[in-house]
This record gives sequence, C-alpha cells and structure tokens, in this order.
Amino acid sequence: MHGCACIASPAEIHAFRPRAGEIGSRFNAAVSSHRLSSPRDRAILRAAVNLLRLEPFRLFFPIGIALAFSGVMPWLFFGLGLSHSWPGAFHSWTMTQGFLTALAVGFLGTMIPRRTGTSPLTWTEIVFLAGALLLGPALAQLGEWRAAQACFAVVLGALLRFAVSRLASGSRTQKPPPPSFVLLPLAVLGGFTGAVLLAIGEPGGVSPKALLGAKQLVQQGMILGLILALAPMLAPIIVGGRPPHFSSEGRKARVTLNLGLGIVFLASFVLEAVGWTRWGLFVRGVVCTALLGDVAWGLRREIQQGVHRALFLISMGLIPLGLLAAALAPVRRIQLLHVTFIGGFALMALAVSVHVTMSHAMGGTASQRRPPLVILGGVFLLGSTAVRVAAENHPQHFFHALVLAASLWLACVVAWGAFLLKGVTTRQPKS
Repeated sequence: MHGCACIASPAEIHAFRPRAGEIGSRFNAAVSSHRLSSPRDRAILRAAVNLLRLEPFRLFFPIGIALAFSGVMPWLFFGLGLSHSWPGAFHSWTMTQGFLTALAVGFLGTMIPRRTGTSPLTWTEIVFLAGALLLGPALAQLGEWRAAQACFAVVLGALLRFAVSRLASGSRTQKPPPPSFVLLPLAVLGGFTGAVLLAIGEPGGVSPKALLGAKQLVQQGMILGLILALAPMLAPIIVGGRPPHFSSEGRKARVTLNLGLGIVFLASFVLEAVGWTRWGLFVRGVVCTALLGDVAWGLRREIQQGVHRALFLISMGLIPLGLLAAALAPVRRIQLLHVTFIGGFALMALAVSVHVTMSHAMGGTASQRRPPLVILGGVFLLGSTAVRVAAENHPQHFFHALVLAASLWLACVVAWGAFLLKGVTTRQPKS
C-alpha cells in the first residue's frame, strides 16, 4: 500500500498462519464450543486472531480512545458541579500514561515487526499490555498512585523489551532503521525510570526533587522522545505520501548526533528537577524545534492532499511552541503546556491513527480524502486547545471554560472514535 511502511495484506496474513500454531489449539476448543465447526468458520476465526497479532493497533487504538474519554469526562463533571473532587491528577495520569501510551503501543506493535522483519507481539504480550493499560487508570481513580505507576512501569518494561529484541534481531535484508531510532530506547527507558521512581515514592527514600523530575519524565519525556524518534520516518509517509529514504552515507555521524541530542533532551528534565524550570523547558523546546523543524523543512515541497496530513504538520509546530512559550512564562507553564499536550501530542495522535487506519483498512487513495469525522475531530481538538490555554486569562469564567474545553475534547473523541471503530473492524480491500 503506497505511503505506509507497515501494512498487512491478505497474502501476508495467510503466510503468517503457520507461525500462529501456538494459539491454534486453544482456539479450536473455543470454536467448537461456539458451534463454529466448519473448516471455513475455523479458518475465518484463526485469520482474525492472526490479524490482531499482526495489527495490534486494532485493539490498542480503541483502548486509547476509551481512556481519553475517561480522562476528560471528570473535568466536565467538575465544571458542571456534579463532582467536587479536583480531577487534575487523574486527568494528567490517564491522558499521558494511559491514552497516549495505548496509542503508542498499538503503533509500535504494528510498525516494529514490519520494519524489522521479526515476529509480532505474542498473545501473552498483548494481553499483558492491554491489562496493565486498563488497570493503571483504575488504580489511579482509586487513589492508589504508587500501584498505578507500577502498572505503567510494567507497560514500559514490556514495550522496551519488545522494541529492543525486535530491533536487535531484525533481518539484515531489511532497510536499516533511521538514525533517530536511537532515541526509541532512550524515550521508553526514561519513562520507565520515572515510573519506577514514582512507584517507590518518598516512603522508599526518593527525594522530592527526584520525584518532580520523574513526574515530568513520564508525562512529557516518553511521548516527546517517541515523537522525536519516529518523526523522521513518519513524516515522509504521512505528509509526503512516500516511504522514507535514509542514505547510508554519514549514518554513523547522524546516529551520534541524535544520541547526543537525546542525552541533552533527558538532561533538560534534570534541570527542571533542580529548580531551573525555565532552562529545562527552554532546552527541551530547542531540541524539539531543531529535530522536528529539520524534518518539516525537508518535506516543504512534498506535501500531499489529505486533511490528516495538515493536522500532522500543525501538531509538529505546536509541540515545540508550547514548550518554548512555557519557558518564556514559567509561571503560566501549566496553562501553556496544553499547547503541547492537546495541540501537539493529541493532534499528532489523531493524525497518525487516522493514517494507519486508512492505510490498513480503506485502501486506494483513502489517505487523500477529507473524511468529515476527521475534519470535525481536528476542529474540535484545536478549539479545545485554544479554550483551555485561554481559561486562566479569565478567572471569572474559568470553570465555564473548563466545561467548554472538555466538551470540545469529548466531541473530538466521539468523532475520532467513530472513524477508528469503522476502520479497525474492516479488512483492507484487495486491489
């Protein structure tokens, strides 16, 4: 399929069936118990099971959408006076460590095996990851924060093991990964370290400064690191409609440069933890501007039609903009960082998930279309960003603004979820 590097065709699904023997016997019993006794019915069920392993986004994208809904709904209840518990902690945890992480798991679980020519996620890994992603927010809602962080650490540990093992054992016949992929393990390891420190907490002897740095690592560091690692590969596919090309000339130098910038990026969280908030945000913003700006500049003459492509480009600009704005006005950093969180992270997640769904399930020239649900989702999400950022500027209308921002976000989730649900339950049509 043109423009996507990780598509499972019907032929590939058929070729994968012999490798799914470890789950075949389990499903034979289930099939028989449900009176699906014909060979055709069993073959259909096994093909569906194999498809879920090849394309785990079909499970994890809906999980992410559900977590996004549950993470924003408490603000609506609070603003309307239906709840008197401040939902800030649960909201930030569920959105960054639940919603965005679930989408990342779905994307990486689909992309990495295709990119490296290695085996997909096992059923044990899929069930383990899905269970931990759902259990973490439930524990957070109950106030069991250390247990929730432990769940997040488990998710990242499993994801790190999966990514490193597949990247290390990838076929030599496959194209080498982009130099920026050196940031992948750094991003996941940073988030894992932060989650472990938060799970241990002050009772375990972790200092308040270390806990502050750990909180920023899990809420910003992991997602930002993943974006910086994947953008050089994703942008040509999504924006330019072509597979990425990375020359082998000077590859070692580019890997070293990305590794160096990754270390500087992680050091920005140390600066923030020791009290240099402005400088931490500024360094982080500069690194993101340099890496994402370089990617966008390289595609300036290759932008293809498609509303999700425009949304992806907008998100690439809003991610560093929010960081740099927060660095200029650190007193308002929570307010301004919503430019990065909603307009950057969430909008990019919308664009990427739409592209993956179109490429895998809708075939042909779907990526050049302008689906009304995607347009509505983008408009609602950008509107939510503007209202949330402006809320603190009008204290007398603060709670009304929260209700409006939450309502716009939830409207986006409904439109977004409807589009994805249609896609994840559809097989890519034959050419």
